[in-house]
Amino acid sequence: MCCSSSESHDAVCVIDTSVVIAALLGDITYKRLMECRAACYTLSYVFSEIARHWDRLAPWKARKLSVSPEKIIERFASRINAMSAKLKMVPEDRVLPYWDEAFEIIGWRDSGDVPIMALALCLRAELGARVCMISTDKDFEEATKHGFAWRKRPCDRACA
Repeated sequence: MCCSSSESHDAVCVIDTSVVIAALLGDITYKRLMECRAACYTLSYVFSEIARHWDRLAPWKARKLSVSPEKIIERFASRINAMSAKLKMVPEDRVLPYWDEAFEIIGWRDSGDVPIMALALCLRAELGARVCMISTDKDFEEATKHGFAWRKRPCDRACA
């Protein structure tokens, strides 16, 4: 696993917005993310981006669980606080020097994935670490051609 104690010292995980949303909505992804022993990074805008969608996500989840939207918003807030403490937030300006390279790798598939790819490049360069991209977005499979690991869920297989 990418979060095993024997591997976590030399591997880091880059967490995409899709995984944070999945952790917000689902218990399994949330548990895996919170129990991951590897250092986990994301961009600083991720949580504010998700907060903009609470008004749509909360009623949907409330109907699914047969509870009030207010109860779901409390749950979301609790999970966001926990994930904010778990994930290391990286400001966007720190990844700007890697933007062009990130665009060459993944921008031709989806330009919206460039910031997260730039973060992975930044961490690999600055930390010298193996980087595992965690995203439900299949476009990140392209990153495997450039020496990155890609998984759909936190800590489900080794990040080689």
